[in-house]
Amino acid sequence: MKRQLSAAFIVLACLGMLWLPLAAQQGNGPELRSDHPDEYVVQPGDTLWDISQMFLIRPWEWPAIWQANPQVANPHLIFPGDVLNLSYLNGRPALMVERRSPQIRVLDEKDAITALPLSALEGFLRYPRMVDADEFDQLPYVVGIEEDRMSAFSGMKFYARGLDAPEGSMVVVAMPNFVYQDSRREVDGGRYLRRSLIPRYAGDTHRPQYRSDSLLVRGIKSLDSKDYPIIGYELFEVSRARVLKITGDVAILEVTQGRREIDVGHYILPIDEYVYDENFYPRAMAEIPGNAHVMDLFEVTPGAAHHDIVMLDVGSKDGVQPGHVFATFRPGREIPDPVKGRHDSFRRIFSTPEEANVTLPPELAGRVMVFRSYPDISYAIVVDGKREVRAGDILRHPDETV
Repeated sequence: MKRQLSAAFIVLACLGMLWLPLAAQQGNGPELRSDHPDEYVVQPGDTLWDISQMFLIRPWEWPAIWQANPQVANPHLIFPGDVLNLSYLNGRPALMVERRSPQIRVLDEKDAITALPLSALEGFLRYPRMVDADEFDQLPYVVGIEEDRMSAFSGMKFYARGLDAPEGSMVVVAMPNFVYQDSRREVDGGRYLRRSLIPRYAGDTHRPQYRSDSLLVRGIKSLDSKDYPIIGYELFEVSRARVLKITGDVAILEVTQGRREIDVGHYILPIDEYVYDENFYPRAMAEIPGNAHVMDLFEVTPGAAHHDIVMLDVGSKDGVQPGHVFATFRPGREIPDPVKGRHDSFRRIFSTPEEANVTLPPELAGRVMVFRSYPDISYAIVVDGKREVRAGDILRHPDETV
């Protein structure tokens, strides 16, 4: 939607009125970086988080430095070319924006900068689907492609089994990616979710496959995985299709649009558009859930860097919502005690394992912000870090540094 905005100093707000009382309760409010600029020109590709890092020691507190202006209909919108000026109101830091053009500018809201890079997130906001084990078992699935082809593209027909939908209705075709299992043990009482790659075909969905392991190790892990209850399955939308006709238990469908090809073994789901807020207001949880970890990385890499996607083993059941920020800590390594634990030391023979070894404290890796949460898991993006974020990192309050 287009709107006209006159050239003037416009005071920004991103829930600032809600954050100011909270900041006052916590002390002196947000702390400025010693090297902060007094003025900054907004650049294309900037995000509110990146800009806040220039000004604040704790960038997740950035809503506290935007002040409310009731005369501006949507005051948190800022655009490339705007000039941010740091000033003080009643002794507290505040950011204001200056639009220096002397003429009226016509601005489009879709050009405003966002809190996080939506280009990196949109696929994860719109296309993943999480279903529980019972629902997954009942999903219809693709059994064949017209002319016995390998894959179906836009305009082609394909066949599905078990579909109960009106002719002419639209459906989603989704690719199964991962199965999530609760691998917690009674002996430690901890919560540990296992995320395992699942086969593409419908007849073998309960036996997870594992990457980078030998056949023997995969077999052992597959047997072991049967002991853990399945929490849910992750599927990603690949295409959309129209139901042409249902004959017995086989449906004929036509691909209407798609992000990629449809293969045998893909699943059929009803359309369920997820409406998301483009502004993820960063905040810290009052109490971090116990035994919370980075469960896995979306990409098959050793670690996640800036703007990479990670999965957390906590979700809305634990109170986790979009906008929550966590510090991630690398678990402390266990090393031999340099005095009592040396392998060539006589003392090691008479030392207990606790004396012979020492566990180092966890080390700060980075910070992540949640942008979508499900009951048991959450998707988060790496917003800053000293080192790569890895699977198994511990989640803590974002204020913690040691």
